[in-house]
Amino acid sequence: MTAMKIIDGSQSGKALVLGCDSRSGLAVVRSLGRGGVAVDIAWVERGSVAPRSRYVRAVHELPAYQPDDNTWKAALIDLVEREGYDLVIPCTDPAIIPLQRFAAELARHGRFYTLSEPAFAACFDKYRTILLAQELDIPLPPWVLVEKLEDLAGVGDDWQLPLVLKPLSSFDLFQPKTGKRMVEKLYDRDELEAKVASMLAGGPLLLQANFSGRGVGVEVVADHGTVLTALQHERVHEPPPGGGSSYRRTVPLTPALHEATVRLVKALDYTGVMQAEFRIDPRTGRFILVEINGRFWGSLPLAVAAGMDFPLYLYRLLVEGRRDFSPRYRTGLYSRNLSLDLGWFYKNLKADRSDPTLQTRLLWQVAAEIRHLFTLSERSDTLALDDMAPAAYELGDILASTWARGIDALGSRLRRSRPGRALALKRLRRKAANARSVTFVCKGNICRSPFAERYARMQLPDHIAIRSAGTYPQPDRPSPDEAQAAGSRVNIDLSGHRSAVLDRDMVRASDLIFVFDDENRARIQRDFPEAGDRVFYLGILLDDGDVAIDDPWGGGCDKFDRCYALIRTALDRLAVIIHGAAGPMAALSSAQPLDPMAPARLHRPASPRDWPTSS
Repeated sequence: MTAMKIIDGSQSGKALVLGCDSRSGLAVVRSLGRGGVAVDIAWVERGSVAPRSRYVRAVHELPAYQPDDNTWKAALIDLVEREGYDLVIPCTDPAIIPLQRFAAELARHGRFYTLSEPAFAACFDKYRTILLAQELDIPLPPWVLVEKLEDLAGVGDDWQLPLVLKPLSSFDLFQPKTGKRMVEKLYDRDELEAKVASMLAGGPLLLQANFSGRGVGVEVVADHGTVLTALQHERVHEPPPGGGSSYRRTVPLTPALHEATVRLVKALDYTGVMQAEFRIDPRTGRFILVEINGRFWGSLPLAVAAGMDFPLYLYRLLVEGRRDFSPRYRTGLYSRNLSLDLGWFYKNLKADRSDPTLQTRLLWQVAAEIRHLFTLSERSDTLALDDMAPAAYELGDILASTWARGIDALGSRLRRSRPGRALALKRLRRKAANARSVTFVCKGNICRSPFAERYARMQLPDHIAIRSAGTYPQPDRPSPDEAQAAGSRVNIDLSGHRSAVLDRDMVRASDLIFVFDDENRARIQRDFPEAGDRVFYLGILLDDGDVAIDDPWGGGCDKFDRCYALIRTALDRLAVIIHGAAGPMAALSSAQPLDPMAPARLHRPASPRDWPTSS
């Protein structure tokens, strides 16, 4: 299915952009469109405002990448040959991985932007990145490759906390749709062995000593190992424990960082765009290499605004053979991602500013940033005078979500109050008496709801049909390694699970629908209002306090263990209600929280006569 816009017919070339998000994807679309290239997009990320851009000629629907199904490949090849694109550019890792895996085959049908195998391996695999940096004498923090727990013997007490734990790749090469593998920071050395054991379920990892400093990126476009032009930016706002930035500024090239980047490019005989990410101590000038991004990066809108039009440079290099790109760009220019920066502000407000390992800013420093508006040195990632629609939609989403959160916060206070919980429990007991089907719903159906489904099958009567689903519209995703490891510690096997998307038939067939947090509940209320009073927080079966059971995705073993312990406690109490083994209040007060490491046990009454009857 294709949505086509009527736009200026003066374009001199055609490009297909894959994996379009609201950051780098939108910047690529605008850069090419302003340069006279007709731009189509596909594999658009959920929630992206890029399709709203006036520079998008068409939005194509392509089958999702499946490692064991070539439907996506046939459809992509057919589209490329039919439209005659001059270049196909992937923007995000889930779009890059399938193109890299089948680069040789795809190249027979069109021009796809992919990296050479050595370059892709060095960018994708953090262990290979480190080995390359060592070979080139580029500074690194102390590190060790951990393939088994015995490898931790080399981590001494002199390693500075927090310790940084990195999966060797951000995405699974064969299952990228399982989601991004998160870097973890460990602040308690006593938890090291347990956390590493959990992460090893997903394969080897790197353990590094912490290096405090400011995040800096050096971005280049290169041709066969020669840097054609380069820009440097530094992070102004980044999450206190680390992560992607929401506010940054351009700075002059630091000779040592630029020279290190040039060596990386030359060693890899690199062709394309690249960002070398560093961390630098502004007091001493010492720096380390963090990673190499062999793709467009999140701060790309800043580079384009500063005059470094990297997407258009890439197109002209690969399609037109041009190499004459200006080395000049505007320094002291700031760019803000508004939606991400609102989240950063809240985290920065709550952060411990006395902790030198956290990247925090004082409130007066944040307030002083308003001067950048008056000096005309501030830009927005999404707001552009020649392309207003993406920013308008983003602002509308921000306002709508803020209003919804405010309304829901008021409702949450009522639901979390003692009278609210008592009323919900009374309603649950009434509906549970005749329940014949139960559905557990979380966001992705890969962490909380599949664990609840499997544990409930052990605890609830056989006559109750039990299933799980998610509101995120992507099926067939396996549970992440951390979830599988946490489940296995209590004898719950999640290895065979594949995600399902909640649909109207599931809702219609469910007598009880259990959700885990406000987002799950809000999505069901919005998309399936007919669910009505069959929706309950699983957390109302826990002790007084928050009824939400937070998503452990992206967390370590301790977060998954705590989450799964809460789910087990709640379901044990649900089993008591359904089995009718005790009165309502006695049943709930007698059920005790579980030891998170105790194995799951089957708990069912001897016969159906013990189950509650209709009230």
